[in-house]
Amino acid sequence: MKRRLSMSVSLILLLGLGMMYSLAVATADDCDKQALVPLGTDTQGTATLCVNTKGVRANIKARELTPGNVYTFWLGYVDRPDLCAMGPGACEGADFGFGNPSANPLGVLGRMDSVVADKNGKEKFVGRVRGLRLSGGSQVIFVIRWHGQAVTNDNRRRARQLLTPQDPPAGAPSLGVVGEPEGSDNAVAIFNIP
Repeated sequence: MKRRLSMSVSLILLLGLGMMYSLAVATADDCDKQALVPLGTDTQGTATLCVNTKGVRANIKARELTPGNVYTFWLGYVDRPDLCAMGPGACEGADFGFGNPSANPLGVLGRMDSVVADKNGKEKFVGRVRGLRLSGGSQVIFVIRWHGQAVTNDNRRRARQLLTPQDPPAGAPSLGVVGEPEGSDNAVAIFNIP
């Protein structure tokens, strides 16, 4: 009886360890790291995209940001970059439906993080999207947008700096208000999904 109980406990432990190992393997991250490509700026750093069965995690370690300025981190996903307007893999605003409210665009865009740059000009942007699945042959684009000096006397305008791309052609007024300062792309990293 004692031996049977001991074998049962051992079997349960082995099954439990096996299930934990299976779960760990199923959720293990597949990460890719790329250098940021500055877009007419001095911004440098690295971008990391991690994918597992639970979704996507993303981070950027940036440096050479202007202290006191606002920056936002956006993740773009293009399921079929071979169909982009400028040619395969050369996606632009039109491929995300900018300026066309009735479009059925190839790409989607979402804000991941935002910051007012610290005095050392170094910041880490992080974000995750649980449940996101990436198709083979798709493209993930990380974009850092610059929004100028942080507004200190108007919380509504500061919220627009931190929460929107400040890009009226992308969809005024929610994504940017006509006649107000506009953001601009600062740096990018592109991940081609095998």
